This record gives sequence, C-alpha cells and structure tokens, in this order.
Amino acid sequence: MSHVKTALTTPSRSRLGRRRPVRAAFLALVATAAAVFATPAPSMASGDNYLPECVYASVSCQTGVATTAPPSDARCYSNAIFRVKVCIVYAGDFVYVQDLEADGNSALARIHSGSGNVNARWCRNSLGHNLWVMCNFDWVEDTLKQVSGGYRYSYENYSITSLGQFSNN
Repeated sequence: MSHVKTALTTPSRSRLGRRRPVRAAFLALVATAAAVFATPAPSMASGDNYLPECVYASVSCQTGVATTAPPSDARCYSNAIFRVKVCIVYAGDFVYVQDLEADGNSALARIHSGSGNVNARWCRNSLGHNLWVMCNFDWVEDTLKQVSGGYRYSYENYSITSLGQFSNN
C-alpha cells in the first residue's frame, strides 16, 4: 500500500514580495483614474450651475454670500421694472445684488466684458426680498463692462435687462 503525502503549500515570500508592488501599482492606477474622471470640468468646478450658460469655460456663475449693503463708494444700478439693484465695487471686483421683489425668484446680476478668458460673470441672490448678497470675481481691469440685472425663474428661464456700464472707475 502506498502512501501519498499531500502537502499544502503557500507561496514563498519571494513570490508574495513580487505581487505587492504590482498590486500597489494597480491600486494607484485605479485611484488616479477615479480622481481624473470624477473631477468636474474647470468651468463647473469654479462656480454654481444654476443657468445653462454656467457650464461654459467663458462664464463664471456664483451664488452670492449674505452681506450688508455695499459700501458708500459702490457704483449702483437698478431697474424699477425688474426690481433688482446691482452695485459694483471696482477695486475689489465685488458685485452686490439686492432682490427688490418678494416673488420667490432669485435676483441676478451679469457683468459682461469682451476680453479675458471669462466674458460673463453671474451673481445670484437666492436669499430673498430686500436681502443683499456679494460675489467676488476677478476681471480684466482695462475693459468696458456691461451691467445687467433681472430674475431667474427656473434653470432655463430668466429675464435680464441692461442697467449700465463701467470701466476703470
């Protein structure tokens, strides 16, 4: 009668040692791919996506932060029909927006210029009637800027009107 010996074998340390770097490299590759594909495009990463235009790299959209009224040296524009007030502090590239209508819609300001990588800057006041918000942009200093204001009714529907223009204060 013959005896058969069976032995369980485990990989030698040298084989395990070779697998670890390969596994680590594979995990690093997977993590890098996940980070690259999960990161939003720069235009989306730099602001809010509350209008269809906000997805373009040449547009910056911000939802303003609550603040008090702008400083006395701000240049302000308003429109009685659209019930919005927009103030600019040129030295800091600040845009202030006050919602003058208790209708549940967000007040909007748009600063448009013909030069630089970003041509349109949107500031949204989602806080409501009589409240102020401030957005902090970075625009090219030596160009004429068009100021518009109005309301956002939904993602695809908004109304704005020209309020004025400024350059180099």
